[in-house]
Amino acid sequence: MEDIVGKLREVEGSESDPKMKELARFAIEFHNENKNYPSLNLAFVKIIGVFQEEVVSGIMYSMQFHALDVDELKVLLCSAGVLVKEDNSKEADYLLVITQV
Repeated sequence: MEDIVGKLREVEGSESDPKMKELARFAIEFHNENKNYPSLNLAFVKIIGVFQEEVVSGIMYSMQFHALDVDELKVLLCSAGVLVKEDNSKEADYLLVITQV
């Protein structure tokens, strides 16, 4: 299948893909270091789903995953975006807490 810039597609098998887990952990690590939500210290639990979009500078992964608020011991549904550039460097774009699970 030919990749098209700007086309959003689901990443098949993302729930068990080690690369997707690594990207979710990267987004959480970036959050924990930069404190988008100062009161939340998160730990990765599991991937729910991932979409990818080819962009000019690489591939943008938009993902949903469960993360543990380690201070409150609550599982949260989070959404994050991670850009994997052509040189394989990563850039966290956003991390949002959607709701408590």
